[in-house]
Amino acid sequence: MTSPDNKSDKSKPNGGFVMGIVMGLAIGAAIGAAMDDMGVGIGMGMGIGIALGIVMKNERRSKDKPDQ
Repeated sequence: MTSPDNKSDKSKPNGGFVMGIVMGLAIGAAIGAAMDDMGVGIGMGMGIGIALGIVMKNERRSKDKPDQ
């Protein structure tokens, strides 16, 4: 049996992507509330979140790669 301390980082491969979407949706909800149009705000937030998620995922991937 393995101990919880030996878990690899592969247990959450999309952690950065999901976090980016959540952050983007929160930003989009704030924008939508300010503009009094939640549909547009959520759409903008989803786009921002996907972009943030891709950046966060690539940063994690580049940190995991050994320097060559």
